Amino acid sequence: MTLAPVIDPNLSDADHRKAPALSATSAKWILRSPAHYRWNVDHPTSTSAFDLGHAAHAKILGVGSEVVTVPEELCAKNGAWSTAAAKEFIEKAKAEGKTVLKPDDIAAVDGMAEAVLAHPVASKLLGIAGDAEVSLSADDPETGVRLKARLDWLPHPVAGLRTIPVDLKTTSNASYDEFMRSIAKFGYHIQGAMCRRLIELTRGDETAPFTLIAVETEP
Repeated sequence: MTLAPVIDPNLSDADHRKAPALSATSAKWILRSPAHYRWNVDHPTSTSAFDLGHAAHAKILGVGSEVVTVPEELCAKNGAWSTAAAKEFIEKAKAEGKTVLKPDDIAAVDGMAEAVLAHPVASKLLGIAGDAEVSLSADDPETGVRLKARLDWLPHPVAGLRTIPVDLKTTSNASYDEFMRSIAKFGYHIQGAMCRRLIELTRGDETAPFTLIAVETEP
């Protein structure tokens, strides 16, 4: 059964991840092996680096889950999140879809947001009229496989102009040579191809090259 193409700027990140379709991430797993694909689909994980990146996206793009930290009175005397009260707070916050970060990490996120929004090119790209955290899905016309992608910034279509797909990446090193290695390591080129293809399938737009904004996680 063929499903209609979908563009949804209101779909939550959690619901996007649950949607039964092939993403760039799952395509990378399949390229490694079908077994890796099956395992990762059945065992979704979240890391502190993922949480930091998610919080940075929310701060910079103005959408996404609320970021909270464990109140000081719930922590151990040394500030650790080892008490039962702290663990209960974290569990409840995550169940509510919130991102829980240490105070130092929240300060780092604020710094990343300031750096991106002060950059003359990055701020201009994110200032183009459009929507943040847009979920796209459509059937691949050649295979019938349902594809999906989530784009950090999708400009509104403008007649006669190519659409510039923009994605924000946190990294430890944004220098040209090192970030080129990150593109290859994490398969950002695969994500770019998937996003451009889905923009074509859902809106029929001609797209400009997939554009990445790289921001370092350290000052």
